[in-house]
Amino acid sequence: MTQSLVRIFLIAIFAVLVANCALYKTDIKNGDPLLLPENWETIDANGNITTGWLSQFNDKTLNRHVRTALQNNFDLQINLERLNAAIANARVTNASLFPDINAGLQRNRTKNFSINGDGNVVAEYSTQFQADLGISWEADLWNKLSDSSRAAALDSEVQAATYQAARLSLAASVAQTWFNTLESANQFELSQRQFKSLVEALDIVENNYRVGLTSALDVFTAKSDLENQKALVAQSNQTLAQLKRNFNRLLGRYPSARLDISRAKIPEFIDNIPSGLPSELLLRRPDIVAARKNWLARQYNQENARKNQYPSFKLTGRSGLSSDSLSNLLDSDDLFWSLITGFSQPVFNAGGLKALEERAGAQARQALAEYANTILDAFEEVENALAGEQYLLIQYKTTKSAAELAKTAYDISLEQYQRGLVEYVTVLANQRQYFSADSRE
Repeated sequence: MTQSLVRIFLIAIFAVLVANCALYKTDIKNGDPLLLPENWETIDANGNITTGWLSQFNDKTLNRHVRTALQNNFDLQINLERLNAAIANARVTNASLFPDINAGLQRNRTKNFSINGDGNVVAEYSTQFQADLGISWEADLWNKLSDSSRAAALDSEVQAATYQAARLSLAASVAQTWFNTLESANQFELSQRQFKSLVEALDIVENNYRVGLTSALDVFTAKSDLENQKALVAQSNQTLAQLKRNFNRLLGRYPSARLDISRAKIPEFIDNIPSGLPSELLLRRPDIVAARKNWLARQYNQENARKNQYPSFKLTGRSGLSSDSLSNLLDSDDLFWSLITGFSQPVFNAGGLKALEERAGAQARQALAEYANTILDAFEEVENALAGEQYLLIQYKTTKSAAELAKTAYDISLEQYQRGLVEYVTVLANQRQYFSADSRE
């Protein structure tokens, strides 16, 4: 009769707990913190946003380097292990929703002293074997354990999105550094061509000086320009070596200045960037996904911190067998068991739990602000990119035309100088204008 009453009492408690958990709903805000426009401000036309941006460069060597970086870059591996740790932590937190069962086997050896009938002290030894099975379980009252589990799951999703963002960032860094390296190689080659041009100009100046068509000032000026160009060649070579080291480092290799770029070329302008709906873009950016998941996770943490001030219900039970012989342990009739149930309610902790709730609330509001900032940063980046793309082609064409015109002017001035029609200062002015335009092309 007593056991039946205990069972009925436990069933009743369980039913009440389940009912309370079912009635309680966590209030988690899930909306966007900003009112987003329907179209881009810079370009009104709609289009599909491509994910295969790397293929648009049509550079097989770059594609191979990106694959190498994704496999070997150590910063990316750090992000991957953070993701693995977050996934494992989510599994650990989720395990608190289920009973904890453990089994044990113990051997106790004791020694007792007694006095026999002859008045002598004798030692008696006894051995006891015990096998038991224990279970402990905390009811998910108020859904506070579920909130903690959801927060941990969202944290793993944050790390997953962060890892994807790191992959995209690494691919972009490899592409950018690759093109910067090619551009630096072009600048180094250009500086060498300019040095050669200055050597030829110095020969002309010295010839004119020998026949009396020019003064020594022109000779020293030409030699000064040549020495300055030597310094620029060395500086350009140093910049190229640094970029090569940086590129090898991105690929997870030793930062060597050895990198074969002899057959690589900077791609021509690709097609115009299509502009899709901002909401579509926001859903696809991993950094925004991570910021949103982090905000949701912090809200669940806040709810968990608030519910930790409510009562909790725990059930602990243990059952087993004991025998003085290991071989007879499973046949023993010495069965023991215990069952402990209880509610606990925080009464006084000097405001610690309330402070934890306030801290979690502040972290949730901070995550919301960070989420809004991430959205604004994304819009600013895309708007700037769309606006800049409209003028890049114009800038490229006009710079190319300016370089061609400056080259013609320099050639004409040099020819006229050889004939004694213009001063060397005119040649210098056209020369520097040509070099400047040629380096920007």
